Amino acid sequence: MLALLALSLSACDKVDTEHGVKDSSPLSPTHQHYPTTAMTWDEWVAYDSPNRNGFEEYYHSGKGFPNISQWTPQDFLPADMVKETHRNLCELPKHIRYFLRNDQHIEVEVYKMLDLAEQGYAEAQSVLGQLCDGRATQYSDGEPLPDDKKPVSMRDALRWAQRGAASGNAMAQSRLAYCLYGIYLVQDELPASEAKNPIELDAFWFDQMFYWREKALENALLHQPVGNRSFTSSFTGSFNEWFSPASGSDRSRIERYKWRRLWELQADFRRWVERANGGTLASYESRGTVSALKGMSQAQIAQAEHEVGEWLRAHPLVWQRIYDNTYLQYDYIFSYPPNGAGQELCPGEPGHHESFDIARLKTELAPYGVTLDIPEK
Repeated sequence: MLALLALSLSACDKVDTEHGVKDSSPLSPTHQHYPTTAMTWDEWVAYDSPNRNGFEEYYHSGKGFPNISQWTPQDFLPADMVKETHRNLCELPKHIRYFLRNDQHIEVEVYKMLDLAEQGYAEAQSVLGQLCDGRATQYSDGEPLPDDKKPVSMRDALRWAQRGAASGNAMAQSRLAYCLYGIYLVQDELPASEAKNPIELDAFWFDQMFYWREKALENALLHQPVGNRSFTSSFTGSFNEWFSPASGSDRSRIERYKWRRLWELQADFRRWVERANGGTLASYESRGTVSALKGMSQAQIAQAEHEVGEWLRAHPLVWQRIYDNTYLQYDYIFSYPPNGAGQELCPGEPGHHESFDIARLKTELAPYGVTLDIPEK
């Protein structure tokens, strides 16, 4: 009976999509330009290719979001990358872990990073992906290398970023998204004569970026990707080029609240305000739902909370992944604490467990019908 019910619901969804019928509630996610039915990557490309004319920077703006639940890494990566075995970061000394988990790398000691990347550490591979902007400085023994001596080209950086993301590591997936964005930026901003060995941007370049950022969110609710989705990142305007709801619409307000609530949950779990990373109650409120409530109706809030619950129930493993990988990032607007504030710790090491407020998260998840398997002690 359940199987028949599932099939009948699936058939109804398909019929609704074919006839353009949308959910009766004007606040539903179906009220956007893009269809919300799940498509494979090939189906999505076939669906939207007739509407595109090569790479268009603002093509996605205001159209909403595609359903990527049936997109897979194999759609974007060579088979050998997907099968690659990666090493555990916790094998490395704490000071190296801290550097690799950091979300800013102004100076990349490129040969040291290449050595770690070649050993199979996904985080090191993804750090090299931050060189996708071909103008980025590469260092050796603290000295900047001239352009003709840089060992990592833009194409090399992209391949390293892809190898890192293939591991399933959320930080690496996020870095691949921004690697692809960096390639777009450098080629968009430089005259054709200055862009050396350019990488062609196809019509679905931003779709790939969106996919990897969404995977990073599903795996760890990382600060910067969540900031992009909740309109709190300082780079939000540019990231709206990827995909975004119509400005000022119900969907825009609901999406903003939804991702800010998800940000609050992970921030509370990571003791964001308590940690010495510049997080204050005022900055917490500016990034959380307090600042999103202005101008929202009770119906919009209720819909947003409903969608928060749907997201949480669809991704029950996100908390375990955060705990296991210590995805404790800093915000770009804050300075780093001198001791790393536990960012170098791994499960089982003194201080790691205490870095997370498990009891509070259990309490916060309960109203959404989500249970947490991580023991408090």
